[in-house]
Amino acid sequence: MRSLTINPHSGSYKDPDAFVIVKDDQCFRVITQNYSRQYTHLMESGLYKELVSHDLLIPHTEEDLIISNSFKVLLPQQVPFISYPYEWSFSELKDAALLTLDIQLKALEHGMTLKDASAFNVQFLGADPVFIDTGSFELLDKSRPWVAYGQFCRHFLAPLALMSYTDLRLNTLLSVNLDGIPLDLCVKLLPYRSKFNLGLFTHLHLHAKAVKRFEGKNKEVRSAQRFTVNHLINIIRHLRLTVESLGSSGQKTVWDDYYSHNNNYSEKAFQAKSEWISSQLEKRKTVVSSVWDMGANDGTFSRIPASKGMHVIAMDIDSNAVDVNYLRLKKDQEKHILPLVIDLANPSTANGWNTQERESLFQRPAPDLILALALVHHLVIGLNVPLQNIASFFAQHTRTYLLIEFVAPDDSQVKKLLLNRKGQFGDYTMTAFRLAFEQYFVLEDQHHLPETQRTLFLFRKKVNDQV
Repeated sequence: MRSLTINPHSGSYKDPDAFVIVKDDQCFRVITQNYSRQYTHLMESGLYKELVSHDLLIPHTEEDLIISNSFKVLLPQQVPFISYPYEWSFSELKDAALLTLDIQLKALEHGMTLKDASAFNVQFLGADPVFIDTGSFELLDKSRPWVAYGQFCRHFLAPLALMSYTDLRLNTLLSVNLDGIPLDLCVKLLPYRSKFNLGLFTHLHLHAKAVKRFEGKNKEVRSAQRFTVNHLINIIRHLRLTVESLGSSGQKTVWDDYYSHNNNYSEKAFQAKSEWISSQLEKRKTVVSSVWDMGANDGTFSRIPASKGMHVIAMDIDSNAVDVNYLRLKKDQEKHILPLVIDLANPSTANGWNTQERESLFQRPAPDLILALALVHHLVIGLNVPLQNIASFFAQHTRTYLLIEFVAPDDSQVKKLLLNRKGQFGDYTMTAFRLAFEQYFVLEDQHHLPETQRTLFLFRKKVNDQV
């Protein structure tokens, strides 16, 4: 057996009995002696095998490692990119909620229960949600209610209801409420008509009142009623029906049909763009394994690197576009693209305890290549970001390559952005673009798209001694 130096993950402090450590860029889970009985039951009852066989729980191997007070050290299947609930679209969060409830139902069948229902226990492998916290299971006490019920409502049901009944963007409330959206806040933001949904009335409106009523009182008051397993199963099933009843709000967003209308690409130009991107990626597929598609919209061009086996994070500010992308990926069973709702002007920051519990977007592994198509003019004109800053930004966050599109000032989409702003962006030119980017990158190839005012560039980041 080999020893392992303990380096606890900063987001794993809340469960001292089954915590995560990081060694050589791999995540291990340490099962302590205190959790040995629960872990043994998980493995021997058949629950672990059933969950893994249905792709509900991340599989692991037991490692021959020595750590003080450990019962087992597990090496789970590694997740390529860690994402957070406030970065998910409506359907992603909904599927994560249904996964959690399905796991709870299966746990009850095997004499166990989830002791927590945090949305952070779920990650995505492509378009497939999977539960990653092997230490969340405990032996079932048949006389107690589900201890994670309140957490499930805060982490899943509250944001889903707000997205469904009020506004898709309210999912961002999870970024400042890491233990879920407080129920009293949720019901204040929900419209009155949400009370006509029996599930929301029960699990949010009445639940919020109950929480308020018992605030500051002995917690034993809440669990005075004796429960049966059938009672628990009925509650979980009712929660599941409630989640299933929720649909996306249907609100119209700016970019959710970008590739269907007014995108300035003729069929010839669109095909030329796809073919050139494909050829550039094909030449580099042995050195590019990860791609960030910034401004991915519905993921149309994300599918090109994915088709070559590259792992793609498809980012966009538009919740509808991300949701459309995710639902298509589910239908196609695509495993290489993870769509996320990301605002590049205000991306996910480090937060939580000591601002180290959850990583910022740029603390997570950088990609080998950034794809930035039809994006620069929005950053320059829409957000007033200088070309120099944009070039520096991309150089900071790609390991090697940048495949970027420049949209010229006489393009009709740029002209729309420039309405009522004449004279403010005289330095937005092809010459200025190249000067800014060639400070940080070496130009490897470029291609003007036919029948457009748009040009694609393939840049390679300069090594340190060249900058």
